[in-house]
Amino acid sequence: MVHTIILEKMELRNFRNLNGTNSFDNLKDLNIFIGPNNCGKSNILRAINIISKVQSKPNTFTCSKCQDIRENLRKEIKENNFRHYLTISYDYEINDGYLAKGEFKISFAFNESFLSDIVKYASSDGKYKNLKDVTDKIKKIITSQGGPPLSPGEESFQDHFNDKILPNFTVLSLSKHRDSGHAFDHHVSLFSVSKIIEIIKEKIVYIPDSRLLLYKEDEISKYVTKRLQRESKRDRLMSVLKNVIDVRINDRTSDFKLVFKEDYESPILDQGSGIRSIICLMCDIISAKKNSIILIDEPELGLNPAGKQELLKLLIKKSEKNQIFIATQDPTFLNPHLWKNENVSVFLYSIPKKKFIKVNLEQNVGDPETFGGYLPHTTSIKNIHLYVEGPSDVYTIQNFLVGWLQHTFLGKWHEKFNKIGIFNLGGDCWEYFLYTIPNDPYRSIVILDKDKAKSAEEICGIYNEEREKSTAFPIFHFCDNLSNVDKIFNKKGECPIYCLKKGEIEDYLDTKPSSKRKDPEIAYEMIKRDNIPKEFEEIFKILTKNL
Repeated sequence: MVHTIILEKMELRNFRNLNGTNSFDNLKDLNIFIGPNNCGKSNILRAINIISKVQSKPNTFTCSKCQDIRENLRKEIKENNFRHYLTISYDYEINDGYLAKGEFKISFAFNESFLSDIVKYASSDGKYKNLKDVTDKIKKIITSQGGPPLSPGEESFQDHFNDKILPNFTVLSLSKHRDSGHAFDHHVSLFSVSKIIEIIKEKIVYIPDSRLLLYKEDEISKYVTKRLQRESKRDRLMSVLKNVIDVRINDRTSDFKLVFKEDYESPILDQGSGIRSIICLMCDIISAKKNSIILIDEPELGLNPAGKQELLKLLIKKSEKNQIFIATQDPTFLNPHLWKNENVSVFLYSIPKKKFIKVNLEQNVGDPETFGGYLPHTTSIKNIHLYVEGPSDVYTIQNFLVGWLQHTFLGKWHEKFNKIGIFNLGGDCWEYFLYTIPNDPYRSIVILDKDKAKSAEEICGIYNEEREKSTAFPIFHFCDNLSNVDKIFNKKGECPIYCLKKGEIEDYLDTKPSSKRKDPEIAYEMIKRDNIPKEFEEIFKILTKNL
């Protein structure tokens, strides 16, 4: 199956509330951005949508050499749509700069195969077959023109092309230019060709979270018929709506008013604004043309859990011919059980680093049930949550816990076990997932390897400082001994973070793990011999003291 990657990477510097440089590399067919409120998820989508707002203007390049190059290109390139070689400009908004002030820069690296198709389409006379034909033509012009005499230490036109232009020829980069009200692409690039940028602009489909208000302005039947003019796409919509909304939905009208069929027909408009918005969202997704970029902010709005899963399936299918970006807080969209492919990239906001970090999806690929990205604990009905770093740690400690409970509470051990949930925090991503730990009435504890002690104490301070802005997660306390853990654990809204005395959980096993015998298996054999590590016995006593 051939997948279309349009954007390969992007970099946002001091854009809106994204401070510093946020780089997003190796973008895939489906790209998911997750994080708490006000971390910049929506602004990533807004930045991409700026591509649809750029304009070709006869402004001068801020780079004097590129200005000279452009003038020569305009004289030399006469073939049809390629004769218009202009400056790319964006009329920025006051809030585009970080904290509504200062300079900002956004850059997008496009896939060369995608651009070659655009070049071929834009060259109506067929002179340019691919991207290389264009670069070769421009390089030939620049080489032949030579340029004015060089000042001491000044680079030649050829050197300027090789060093500045060619490496960024497929990169659309916009920087705020003083207080002119415009952000410019400072150098000559492929996007300076007016026809090419106009084609690319049409390939951006932006579906903001404010769509709920926008959808109310249109009559539902008119919205559907306007977006989906082909009967095959309307049939596709009906199929999706039956899965996402209600299997009883049935359209038997000529103007596509959509009704529920029971003993009587109930129009969609009588079902409430939630269903209306879902129908419009599905129309926007289905109507997106092939090889488009689809941007969806909070796709989960108005959907029940089953509907969210069906939407994710639709997005995965749609991403085979389009590149999709979604911003969400909902863990449903981070369930690797539903992806089951390598064409997904997940970026998680790190409160400590104050930037988005790409999640290594291969780390827990063999155990998606406990993968931190799925965040199963966010829907847990357990009273007590025990968090560890990785999935192997989950099963090892679970075996220790079962053995200790059976020995301590005998026939009633399962009553205690059913009230305790053990979850992992995504391995190396543990510090990024702390903000997902629920507050009171849940009671939680985090157990880390010994080598995390120094960083854990620092991370606690960062999270507690951030907590002053949001009370969504508990107060974290770094505890260097189990006595302090015991004092903190039962306090409402507080969570102890404890580091093991030995290096890591493997060090508590009485047999060295191997390819044939994994940590959980060894732990299971240990509990049969009533050989549970004393440190874990003390931890379990704290967990069950008031349970």
